[in-house]
Amino acid sequence: MKKREPKITSVEKECIVGLEGIGERLDRYLGSRFTYHSRTEWQRIIEQGIVRVNGVLIQGKARLKKGDRIVYQIHGLVEPEVNDDVRVLYDDGDLIICDKSGDLPVIPSGKYYQNTLYAVMTKRFGTIRLINRTDRETSGIVLLSRTDACAAAIHTIIGTSAMKKLYIAVVSGTPPRSFTVRGNIGHVPHADYRQMQGFAAFGKFSHTDFFRVSSANGYAMLFCRIFTGRTHQIRVHLREKGFHIVGDKIYGKEGPSIFQEFLKSGNDISSVHSGGMFRQALHAYKVSFTHPLTGRRVSVKAPLPKDIEDFARDQGLMR
Repeated sequence: MKKREPKITSVEKECIVGLEGIGERLDRYLGSRFTYHSRTEWQRIIEQGIVRVNGVLIQGKARLKKGDRIVYQIHGLVEPEVNDDVRVLYDDGDLIICDKSGDLPVIPSGKYYQNTLYAVMTKRFGTIRLINRTDRETSGIVLLSRTDACAAAIHTIIGTSAMKKLYIAVVSGTPPRSFTVRGNIGHVPHADYRQMQGFAAFGKFSHTDFFRVSSANGYAMLFCRIFTGRTHQIRVHLREKGFHIVGDKIYGKEGPSIFQEFLKSGNDISSVHSGGMFRQALHAYKVSFTHPLTGRRVSVKAPLPKDIEDFARDQGLMR
């Protein structure tokens, strides 16, 4: 397992205030949205003149409006360690299909800038385009492209029957042999989770088919075929049916306390053990489709990683 811990002297970040920030104080807004600093720390940063709103320095108690552009500098940032192992499973000169670890953010966000899949693959291949994304703690397949034309072509079949995407999940409980979940998913306000998703009338349609592969000792291994690609889709769908992915810090059985421990640890996955796993037992296992530009059939599998395999074997889910 490779790890790295780069220090970045200066990073500029920006965000646009949405409906949730209307009338909110600047310091409160930053403290609730970017939790790597406390509200008190944000007040000190604002006083140092590092934060600008619409290009102007303002006080922390100033109230925000929808559409306000907040820009600030982060100096001397130390990124949390990650496992930046990435294997290339398929490369035809345009399309790249890789297998990432279960401890690697895909895109820059929060505390992560260089410790991301995007940075790793850009360093390896030069300019690349991400075709799809997964959560930091989801291992397995991610699609990328060297060209705009290839990325655009693959995007036309994502979320359609032309592309089959299969995940493996280990959950607590014993689900039916097969079941389907459909519904609209969108952001739902939550006191502890900024990115909490759930079923909502205003959300986007989502569809997942689940198939039980094995069950033992109060756990089950599932194949999850997604027909849409909504944020946290598989995790939300399973929770809706009363099942929880082992190790899930947001939608798992142990609730906000585990997530808060994770934040206090500096986002160190290895420091927080939840339900028998240090990260969520979710793996992007297989993708298959006919390449819209070449007409060739593409079918790629990412082997189950050791941490999920070991847990599954220990519970009698695999031989």
